[in-house]
Amino acid sequence: RHYPSISFVIAFFCLISFTNCCNIWKASECPQPPTADDEEIFKYDLYTREQLFQFCDQGKKYAECVNKRLQCCDLKSEHTGALAAFDVGLQQNGWRLGRYCAGLGGTTIIQYKCKTTTLSPLKTTTTTTSTSSTISPCEVEEAGKECNDILEDRLKFDITWSVQEKIQWCKSVTDYIQCAGKHISNCSISEVRDDVEQLSNFMEYIMKQANLNCH
Repeated sequence: RHYPSISFVIAFFCLISFTNCCNIWKASECPQPPTADDEEIFKYDLYTREQLFQFCDQGKKYAECVNKRLQCCDLKSEHTGALAAFDVGLQQNGWRLGRYCAGLGGTTIIQYKCKTTTLSPLKTTTTTTSTSSTISPCEVEEAGKECNDILEDRLKFDITWSVQEKIQWCKSVTDYIQCAGKHISNCSISEVRDDVEQLSNFMEYIMKQANLNCH
């Protein structure tokens, strides 16, 4: 008796759900989530109900877009590094949003994975209850030591490069994302949050460039 391959099942799932499965490079084009500056007004109770709803809605749209673009990407091993960067970004915003927006905490905001049970769609209500994160091992410094040389100081795509140089840069971006991603995939401790955010922002920056220039 023959059974359909996993690739066929994934493709069929994508078709019937009317979503673009694992469009990982497009995830960097999603609307931006609320920033630390946006959060400032909540620290001193100087906000209106409308501002709270806007803050939560912005975070919800970001999470929904990223999860949709990354749908089932965890089934493709070549995306492990890039997914780690997106996981960090989602978790960071989960920490920020979870203080005020129920349903968008760090433990519920990642919903794209197909290896585990699919979670229900994000539902948002407002709250002022704080949540704590589980401390996990993290290797931010190792990411810098091991991965920085991969890009060889070519931190931005240059249209004047030769064809071979452009191809090499695009490959280097993929290698860098894989390398750096594996060192921050378990980062969830507040002591290194700023360092992880800076690294994940850079990873998102070069992924956007790769999305525009690497075909």
